[in-house]
Amino acid sequence: MTESVKGLTELNGTLAFLFLRDDPQHISTEYLWITPDWREIETFQPHIGNIGANVTVIYSPPLQLFQMPLSVGAQWQVNSNMTTVTQAPNTRIQTVTQLVEQREVEDAEEISTAAGTFRCFKVTVNTNQSLSEILWFDPLLAQVVKGVYFNDQEAVTQILVTYSELPSSSSLLALFASKRPRVRTSSKLYLQQTLPSSRVENSL
Repeated sequence: MTESVKGLTELNGTLAFLFLRDDPQHISTEYLWITPDWREIETFQPHIGNIGANVTVIYSPPLQLFQMPLSVGAQWQVNSNMTTVTQAPNTRIQTVTQLVEQREVEDAEEISTAAGTFRCFKVTVNTNQSLSEILWFDPLLAQVVKGVYFNDQEAVTQILVTYSELPSSSSLLALFASKRPRVRTSSKLYLQQTLPSSRVENSL
């Protein structure tokens, strides 16, 4: 799976980075709008399933993914109404779910991957949706170097293997340098998916 920043955009009056996640193995594409202070506003997945449905998820208020500056022991709670809109030919389904997340910075650790060694904060995420995450986030790189995602059926681990950054002369970087010192333009994730049968799938 690869992740890239496509640029800076305005969504409902809010400036946000537009991220693109592309997973050729699972034939999926996802767009994410995330503000420079790490609030996730909206996601969009086109052509899902056999009928080619488009799925939009809107968070109100936006999800505070990371609360800067990070420090060990810091905690914050996220309360948001998650509106999911599924649009297919001749069909439109909209649901609203209350999402509650408890996020905590548990530790500061060094994480080594094929991309290098990074000084990260270990952030745990517990939700009211039977989902949980453990994220190793490097605030200087502005990157989740490693993430483990759990649900009732499987655990997925993503590990950074390559990355690149915007040039320092970029107007996009200069605009938000005070909030996001280094912004990657392309990141490659190594995906390990552990299925109920304990089979492991790897893709680059």
